[in-house]
Amino acid sequence: MIRISSGCTALLTATLLLGACSEPHANTAAPGPDAEQPAASSTKPKGWDSDNFFLGRWQGNSTAGRAVIDVLSVEPNRVRWGNAANGICDSDYSVEQLPWGHNGRFPDQLIPPTEPTDLVYGVVRLTLQPQPCNSGVAMVQLAQPLDGSGSLQVVTYDAKGSIRGNFPDLTELPPIQDKPTWPLACTLNGIASSCRTEPAANDGFRLYFSHGEGPIFSFTPVGVPTTDRREMVDGSGQRWAMSGHHSFELEEIGGNGNRITVSSP
Repeated sequence: MIRISSGCTALLTATLLLGACSEPHANTAAPGPDAEQPAASSTKPKGWDSDNFFLGRWQGNSTAGRAVIDVLSVEPNRVRWGNAANGICDSDYSVEQLPWGHNGRFPDQLIPPTEPTDLVYGVVRLTLQPQPCNSGVAMVQLAQPLDGSGSLQVVTYDAKGSIRGNFPDLTELPPIQDKPTWPLACTLNGIASSCRTEPAANDGFRLYFSHGEGPIFSFTPVGVPTTDRREMVDGSGQRWAMSGHHSFELEEIGGNGNRITVSSP
């Protein structure tokens, strides 16, 4: 565990929250049941969209975390979590920066540290805008230890400040890769497209097309190895004849006479 002091220089070394060394001044207690909620605003601190270690995708790992949060996505102007089974929340938000949490503590941490620690947390509270989600969640508190561990603790509240959920063990997910490139020129029944291939089981391959709804075919060889009309079978059991190697064509045997061509540069 990296030990982090409370000084500004040490916090800079750890990772700056929102590009600012000074700690924000805010009430460390959860908003009370009768607290007035601020007027709707989606304002965010300077640098929130760039110099910010809360942005990203976070996986809930506990039973409750997987069922309710699933994957928490924090974008510069959207926060999203949930699933089809238990509801999805997708909203803009305003940001309240809370004081750094020292000694492993931060507002509304329900489970205190089991032993003394110098661990420091960066903490923010997001208020969903323009209104709470259908689940009743109106605010989301994020607390991240500044030790490079890639973990996050999340507390959710309703509009009156009552805690709705506590999820202490989210872990950072890698960023979503860009959409795949389509390096091959292809046709499907004469329709020009682009496509890509990837290996599949039993020396087969999958073929992904870029046009329309993105047709996908899976082919497995069942005939003797040859580059002239080798028999293949697709995922539905339909047989095809494949000719060629790097550039090739597939012609449906019987059936509707479908035809695929793939041209490798």
